Amino acid sequence: MKVANAIEPKSQYVDFWNAILVPKFNEWRHVLVGGLSLHSAKVFPALTLSSGNNVLDVGCGWGETTIEIAQRVGPAGRVVGLDCCGAFLDAGRADAKAANLANKQFNNQEKKRMTKTTGSNAAKINNGVNVDALLGAREALEQTPEAAQFKWRASCEWVTGTHSRSVIGNYFGLGAEQSRDKNFRVEADHPKVFASEDNAPTPVEIVLSALASCLTAGVAAVAQRRGIQLRSVKATVEGDMDIQGILGMDDDIRNGFGGIRVHFDIRADASPDDIKSLVAQSQKRSAVFDIVTNPTNVFVTVN
Repeated sequence: MKVANAIEPKSQYVDFWNAILVPKFNEWRHVLVGGLSLHSAKVFPALTLSSGNNVLDVGCGWGETTIEIAQRVGPAGRVVGLDCCGAFLDAGRADAKAANLANKQFNNQEKKRMTKTTGSNAAKINNGVNVDALLGAREALEQTPEAAQFKWRASCEWVTGTHSRSVIGNYFGLGAEQSRDKNFRVEADHPKVFASEDNAPTPVEIVLSALASCLTAGVAAVAQRRGIQLRSVKATVEGDMDIQGILGMDDDIRNGFGGIRVHFDIRADASPDDIKSLVAQSQKRSAVFDIVTNPTNVFVTVN
């Protein structure tokens, strides 16, 4: 079987597929093939395939559908399976060889993503967010929802007094342990009015910072997706707290915030309504906003 490779320069989107998603897909191939075949079974009866037809199967993956098409068009026809993932194509070539099909070819070709533009400057939008990779991840996870289960971790050690130091490193996601190039350290303390040394922000201030960071990241991602160039983004967060609760003075007063206010000052090449819409969408998908506005099950154990 002749195999021709037409390889174009790889984008970050394609690199993400080959480096991150392909190993996960291969690991779960035995599950995915069965599920995806149900979709093919719905489509194939509507295809008008005849002996001698030439067919291009774009995004062929492992090539199961390409093999079936090759069997339908027969030796007089020809089928080309096109995909950007070399490991998928290798599997397809091996399966085609085992099936003794000579009328099937696999090409490694990056499929160019078509993006919607709103003007001559749309292609120049750069907010530093790789939206193509994020969309590719979402599409992949639609097929393997179990890979969307993540576990984030932090370990915290007491330093002295109310001063502590947390280390954030590896996490679990995409069905496996994921490592980072380095660990991150976050310190926390309390101000001197609490008879502490004020070595670092308080834990509640870190929560406010996390909320602002999560919402700000969302604004950048949504703006990139919508073709809006950001110029500056600043979020200011305030949280109201009656410390009678944490001091045990009144059991009817909660320990946490009574209210939180977030204000954004955003400069962007967009109308005021479009900017407000960015913040609204970011708020809708913010993990930290969800954490601070909805109950979360927390279990504390001790050895």
